[in-house]
Amino acid sequence: MFHARGGFAEDPPLEVDGGHVGFLASGGTLVVGLPPGAHTVRVQRRGSPPCPFSVVPGGIVHFTVTSEPNFGPPGPGFRILPHVTGPTGGQGPA
Repeated sequence: MFHARGGFAEDPPLEVDGGHVGFLASGGTLVVGLPPGAHTVRVQRRGSPPCPFSVVPGGIVHFTVTSEPNFGPPGPGFRILPHVTGPTGGQGPA
């Protein structure tokens, strides 16, 4: 589950495991269903570094996507901040 923090000048395209999964609207939420196991998420442009994470069976992993001018050239970049909600979620390097 991806949550937008703050207003975006553009809706960032997100990719999970190398495939496009959707755009995150400013102030919005994007839900992506994934099987348990290791995965990687990133914003598809502006030099977003990959963010590895894992999903446990029945788990929910939440990410916050934020944008600021100094995150990546040229212009605004996006940062993905992982956090877990609930006792069954898992995150971190796979």
